[in-house]
This record gives sequence, structure tokens and C-alpha cells, in this order.
Amino acid sequence: MIDSINPDFDGVWGTVPATILFSVKLYFYEYLWFKILVALLLGALIYGIIAWRSKQILQRNNELEQLVQQCTKNFNEANTKLETQNISLEQTLTDLKSTQAQLIQSEKMASLGELSAGIAHEIQNPLNFVNNFSDSASTWPKS
Repeated sequence: MIDSINPDFDGVWGTVPATILFSVKLYFYEYLWFKILVALLLGALIYGIIAWRSKQILQRNNELEQLVQQCTKNFNEANTKLETQNISLEQTLTDLKSTQAQLIQSEKMASLGELSAGIAHEIQNPLNFVNNFSDSASTWPKS
């Protein structure tokens, strides 16, 4: 409400104040219901984003858990294979050591046989010489 001194209809200003009533219409964004609606929509948007992101995180977490389980399974299988190969290699090493010991023993026996054959040959040669010499000496004339 505004109080003012208005001119009369004849263009002369009067002394009696006149009252003019008017109302100002608010824009839609100035109303309380609009502000509450915007706050609710913003809250729903934030809730939706958080729920969507949480769902993505849970899904990725499940995928990672499955990946970890698969990797653990593969690791356990590889570990089992390596343990089996290790046992096999240890058995092979034991067999090779046994074979090596047998080869060393047979080489020693072969060397001993060659040595005894050499010694026998060395002993036999002088004996043959003496026998041959005594045979040939018996045929010589006695003087």
C-alpha cells in the first residue's frame, strides 16, 4: 500500500492523500514450494548417484573377488604341479647318484682289471724270456 498525494482530475494537486493498493507477483523460483522441490530433486539426484556408484563398486568388488579366486586356484594348481615335478626331479637325482656310484665302481673295477692285466703282462714277459732262454740254452752244446 502506498500513500501519495494525487492530482485531481482537473490536473491540480490536492491535499488529501490517496491510497493505491497493488500486489507484486513473485517469480516461480521465489516461492517456498519451488525451493523445497529443488532441494528434494537435488537430494534424490545425489542419492541416485551414490546408489549407482555403490552398485558399480560392489560389482567391481565381486569381479575382483572372482579374479582373486581364479588366480588362487591357478596358483595352487601350478604349485601342485611344481611339487610333483620337484618330487620327480628328486627321485631322478637319487637315481642318477646311484647310477653314478655304480659307474664309478665299474670304472674302478675296469681300471683294476687293466692294472692287473698290465702287471700280469709285465710279470709274464720276463718269465717267458727266461723260459725261452732256458729252452734254447738246453739245446746248446755243453762245453
